[in-house]
Amino acid sequence: MAEGADQKTTSELADAIRHRLFSPLEVKDKLLRVPAVVVSRHHSVVSAGTFSVLSDLRDLCESQSKEGELPVRRAAVGDVAVEENIDPLTGLWRSNEFLRRSNLYCAGAGSQKCCLVKIDIGNMHIFNEWHGQGRGNELLAAVGATLARAERAGNGVAGFWGNDDFTLLCPNEWTLIDDVFLRLCEVIASFDDSVGFTPSLGVYPLEERAEIGIDEYSKATFACTAAKRDYENHVKYFQPVEYARERGEHLLLSKFQYAVTEGRIMFYLQPQVEIETGRIIGAEALARWRHKDGSVTSPGQFMDVLEKSGFVVTLDKAVWRSLMERLRIWMDAGGRTVPVAINLSRVDIASFDVVEYLSSQVEELRIPSELIRVEITESAFAEDEKGVAALVARFHQKGFHVHMDDFGTGRSSLAMLSDVNVDAIKLDRSFLPNGSVNDEKSAGIVRSVASMARTLDVPVIVEGIETEEQEKLVCSVGLGIAQGFKYYRPMPPEDFEALLG
Repeated sequence: MAEGADQKTTSELADAIRHRLFSPLEVKDKLLRVPAVVVSRHHSVVSAGTFSVLSDLRDLCESQSKEGELPVRRAAVGDVAVEENIDPLTGLWRSNEFLRRSNLYCAGAGSQKCCLVKIDIGNMHIFNEWHGQGRGNELLAAVGATLARAERAGNGVAGFWGNDDFTLLCPNEWTLIDDVFLRLCEVIASFDDSVGFTPSLGVYPLEERAEIGIDEYSKATFACTAAKRDYENHVKYFQPVEYARERGEHLLLSKFQYAVTEGRIMFYLQPQVEIETGRIIGAEALARWRHKDGSVTSPGQFMDVLEKSGFVVTLDKAVWRSLMERLRIWMDAGGRTVPVAINLSRVDIASFDVVEYLSSQVEELRIPSELIRVEITESAFAEDEKGVAALVARFHQKGFHVHMDDFGTGRSSLAMLSDVNVDAIKLDRSFLPNGSVNDEKSAGIVRSVASMARTLDVPVIVEGIETEEQEKLVCSVGLGIAQGFKYYRPMPPEDFEALLG
């Protein structure tokens, strides 16, 4: 340094040297980093005793190394640093080396419980759009430096898995984890203090001397995902019940795809009858899932998962096609046919042009469109009254009948029923008396629905009739079409065909 240089100038020069030394070198298409320690000492005047200055720096270097302040990572293969195990941007261990070192750390932890922490920076892609990729890399490097300091302090092992995914293997102590979270928040806020960039931490507690692998990482990631969805608590511990549920859903979807491919998605038919005569005048097609062992699963065990994931569209199309092919067979055989209702979900309506799709199917198979009754839930009508009313009008133009399903469970009104112009309403089974203290209220609702239907001249189909008392009530208020276990349970199409004669 030039004589008279101040402490700040000395520090700036040391930082510049440190940056140059720690920058990776490209040698034959490989990035290499030179193991080094940078220390600085400011002397106002050096007139003699050069060797004593060098000795001073040497002592300072050794002191920092002993204290764990060595900023260059080394992978233990003899005394040679293996660059492939170190991420050049963050300076942290890459995934495989992180897992190896984490297992070594846990093995030496004795009775101390450890945990695996997955760390994700909020909306990193937005940060890169706002500030540029270069600034984003600086942020990742700063987060890496923060976690590296935690490791050097003896608090575990820090790793980088790519993108903005970091991990920390550390003692399972809340104060430590909270301290890491707060330090990360400070670092990120120094770049941009927007709340959207707040980090999320998922914590997976490990059993004593547990083997750490991809499964443990997945569980920490699951907890991190839950933390990202919670705007009030960005540190979440692993919840085994929720994890098992999600794993079960993923397994179900995997099995569902095989079932579709192998033609094991089928339908049952539940007859609709005239109460007075007992004559079958229609049916509802209900999805069923036949397993390889011959057992059949009803939709209550899989429909919610399919709707949430969007795969209910695949299910519905498979059921509709299978039904129409069966109708074509019955018609070709000259047997009796009755209208069959199919269920249309809100996902179907939002995902594709259902009117055009069903029209093309009936045209291809030469099925009269009046044989298909399209059932749309009342809640779908209530959520988008104008849009569904327009959909009903298009179905009518193509010759389809439309029924409002689950009537009474949403926010229906006389005005809405008048506007959507449905061909029938299906009264939900929840309004039928069932032997509870609310039976009189239930009976009153049934009478009100019957009166409203007469005013609008709209037929009513009552679902879920199981007892003589329920049937008597329905008949007493002038409702004459029913569907329920008192008459028939859902059955395979061949059994239904035999009933029609």
